[in-house]
Formats: sequence, C-alpha cells, structure tokens
Amino acid sequence: MIQITPRRLQLGAAIACLFLHATSVVTLQASAAGDGPLLGPMLLVADAGLLFLVLGLGVSFIHWRSSLALMIAATVLSLPLYLCFIFPYFAHLVSPEEYGLPFDRLFDFNLWNIIILLSFALLIATWASAEK
Repeated sequence: MIQITPRRLQLGAAIACLFLHATSVVTLQASAAGDGPLLGPMLLVADAGLLFLVLGLGVSFIHWRSSLALMIAATVLSLPLYLCFIFPYFAHLVSPEEYGLPFDRLFDFNLWNIIILLSFALLIATWASAEK
C-alpha cells in the first residue's frame, strides 16, 4: 500500500493545479474571448502564471522555499482571470466593452473556475504548511 506523505500530497496538488490551469488557459486562448480588451492581457498574465507553476514544480526538487515563492507568484498572477469569470459584473465596471463575459448578474457560479481556485488554495496550503 502506498503511504501518502506530505511531500507526495504537495506534488500531487501542484500537478493537479498545473493540469487544471493549463487546460483552462488553452481553452480560453482558443476561443474568441481571448481577443478582448480585458481578457487578452489577463490571459497573457495567466500564461506567466502557468510558466511560474512549471518552474515551481521543477525547482521543488532542488530548493523548497524558492518553489513555494514561485507557486505563490503563479497563484497571484492567475487569480484575476478566474475572479473575472466568477464576478463578471466587476469586470464590466473596469472594462465595459468586454463582451466575452456575461454581465447580467453579479456572481456567476461556474464550477470549473471555482474548482481551479480551490486547487490553487490547496496548493498554497499544502506547500506552506510543510516543514522542510
């Protein structure tokens, strides 16, 4: 039987977060929403967050604290994109000409985006709680 150690849990959370974030960003870039005045720059920043996730996963085998810093930076860079989809009303206050978002409600319960945000929270919680 495989024992789940904190290190395996942290690496599993990082891989799951990387997979979910990469799938979401690639799907958004392939759609027409990626060309908007608000979502276009947010997707570029989310790409940088994806790069930081990959770097953080690679550095995790060498230096633990640097990996944690990269994971936190990736989360901070990716957070505005998902908050934009969960709270589209506030995104329309910033950029009214963005038509890629539904703007008839304050909160859009999109389970996919909420799962991605929870995976980022799990990632930071498991990596920050580790004693190394």
